[in-house]
Amino acid sequence: MGEAFGLVLLEAMASARPVIASNLPGVRSVVSDGQDGLLVQPGDVADLVAKMSLLLADPHRCREMGQRGRATVEQRYDWPVILPQLLHIYEQVLHDVRSDG
Repeated sequence: MGEAFGLVLLEAMASARPVIASNLPGVRSVVSDGQDGLLVQPGDVADLVAKMSLLLADPHRCREMGQRGRATVEQRYDWPVILPQLLHIYEQVLHDVRSDG
């Protein structure tokens, strides 16, 4: 079973590190292939090796991907961004519970 969302990916991206991850639906919602990380086909060792080699051979690309990943995390997942969304969800749940009760 793959990770549904990719919290570990976000942690790496927040540290300005490029990521390599399996091309799964939850992961694709976090990583933009070729922009802030690279996606590999699940179980494809040759693809993983190729993507690792690509990054190891190009430190400049690694820095750029890491910086884009950091920017992605700040724009989409920083607390000032997600807190209002989280509060809205909590308020909706409380409203629904009170309405049913």
